[in-house]
Amino acid sequence: MGINITKWKTKRMVNLSIPLKALYDSERKDWHPKQPIIINAETSEIELKCGCDQSIRGILKDGDLFVTKFDMTGDGSGSFLYYVLKDALKQSKGELRAVIVWESGDISSLNVSDGLVEDENIEL
Repeated sequence: MGINITKWKTKRMVNLSIPLKALYDSERKDWHPKQPIIINAETSEIELKCGCDQSIRGILKDGDLFVTKFDMTGDGSGSFLYYVLKDALKQSKGELRAVIVWESGDISSLNVSDGLVEDENIEL
């Protein structure tokens, strides 16, 4: 892998939920998220530190993480996306549309709809 994400822009996110367990299914245990950090116990908001400096925030309910924010940039971001996040998104419900700018200058779009994950290059 070795290519990092310079910019991640979430364009649309509607009721995106990922089974928390799905983020720990990858055989690459070295890329699994760290133990969740409780942001707000009253609302069940947690943050998962992922890869090197990446994070996912959301509300944990009945074993599903209802995502409110992604921070998928920096060192290790491309590896985390490919080793963990893409497979976890195949078990998701809801929608996500994100535009990704890679450190190589390439641009891609990540579109997810009820577990169907499409990743395509964008030509300018």
